[in-house]
Amino acid sequence: MIKELVRDEIKDLTPYVVVPKEEAKKIILDGNENPYQMPLEIMEKFTERLLQMELNRYPDAGCNNLRKKIASYLGQGINAEQILVGNGSDEVLQHLVQTFIQPNEKVLCLQPTFSMYKVFTKIGGGILVGFQLEEDGTLDLNNFWQAVKRVQPKMIFLCSPNNPTGGKIPLLTIAEIVKEFKGILVVDEAYGEFCQDSIISMLDQFPNLCVTRTFSKAIGLAGIRLGYLVGNKPLIQEVKKVILPYNVNAISQMMGEVILDNESLIRERVEKILEERERLRSLLEQHNGWYVYPSEANFLFLRGKDIPALANSFEEVGIQIRKFSGDFKDAIRITVGTPEENDQVCRVVLSFIERGEKNGTQM
Repeated sequence: MIKELVRDEIKDLTPYVVVPKEEAKKIILDGNENPYQMPLEIMEKFTERLLQMELNRYPDAGCNNLRKKIASYLGQGINAEQILVGNGSDEVLQHLVQTFIQPNEKVLCLQPTFSMYKVFTKIGGGILVGFQLEEDGTLDLNNFWQAVKRVQPKMIFLCSPNNPTGGKIPLLTIAEIVKEFKGILVVDEAYGEFCQDSIISMLDQFPNLCVTRTFSKAIGLAGIRLGYLVGNKPLIQEVKKVILPYNVNAISQMMGEVILDNESLIRERVEKILEERERLRSLLEQHNGWYVYPSEANFLFLRGKDIPALANSFEEVGIQIRKFSGDFKDAIRITVGTPEENDQVCRVVLSFIERGEKNGTQM
């Protein structure tokens, strides 16, 4: 009976399943999280602020203080009126679909990419169409334009750096796309802090461009679910119409404000992660049994015939990495961990390669 009452758009969906962090797994490298816990002095600042809060009162519905701090953090001429805060960047991505996509309108995204674009589009009654990246994870712009002409989407999602491949679309390419595209271009910069530049620098040139970001990756606060949308004021004003009152709780707002007052910590940790990413890449690229995709994020994406066996080797020693299925069953994604965690990853990789050499096979 219940199934018959469910909306058609929902019937065929399956719930988003998060692989639980198994107690047997010693090292968790599957969620692209920042591997570093907050230092004690930051935790103490959280506690001090928490003790001063009136939690019997509703939070600031407009996240006004937090938006000002985000604007200062971003720089590039961005002001608080151009920012909308959500319960994770997932929420603001869904708000964009709710605002602009009507039933049966098309949305275009890259493949492979963040799986929730499809879910948000389908829930909103839209139709998501994927555009396949090249074998090396790059975007063929000529083929992309052919897809745009064929599909006629109202919205395009570009994840840059892309999850799970890690590649970044050049800013000039994004600028060319948004200049010619007549719909809404959403650039998901969840991993933006790991890059040298951002399309936010060109935001004032394009009224149909918007950018989503998160506190879950480089900033290291995945547990508080905080993200935001950056766009020109007319776009932000329209998206505000679909936001529920008090959508971001007071504690998350407070923690976001505190961490942005300690911006140097974010930068230091990003630098450490980038150094470790290159250390892992250097080792992984020594083996020709798989292809290591170029990455400007905090993870590495590998594909090859030996990858399922390598994934099993990680599981045997309690390292949890991201495995894929279907067309990407020959792929894994490894989040960059702490130096100690990455040492363990290196040991598994070296052991795997040595076993192949001893067996006389090219693994």
